[in-house]
Amino acid sequence: MYYQPTTPKIDIKINDIYTIHYFEYRKDYVFEGEKHNFYEILYVDKGEVIASVNENNCILKQSQLVVYSPMEFHLIRANDTVAPNTIIVSFSSDAKCLKHLKNQVYYVNDYVRSLLAGI
Repeated sequence: MYYQPTTPKIDIKINDIYTIHYFEYRKDYVFEGEKHNFYEILYVDKGEVIASVNENNCILKQSQLVVYSPMEFHLIRANDTVAPNTIIVSFSSDAKCLKHLKNQVYYVNDYVRSLLAGI
């Protein structure tokens, strides 16, 4: 028997977009951190960064992203070896499913990468 995979459709309504940035950092870049009352997506387009949320560090490599929830303290720094590039999008949403996506590292496929490039 052959099973056909099904991709669930998830609708997420974005209420407001606060920022959309493409950053090209120096290899020694350090951002001391912030927290705010909206979501933020951090996507690594080139190189790698050290990301931290609520004092938990992780390394994000090219084609990976993380979602920060509102009021979570987060920071980013380069690894002192490679100058990274990132896309950062911040937005508000009432979608409950976003809470389940927070603070996990995700690999981005070609389709999502093309969406991010279009931004």
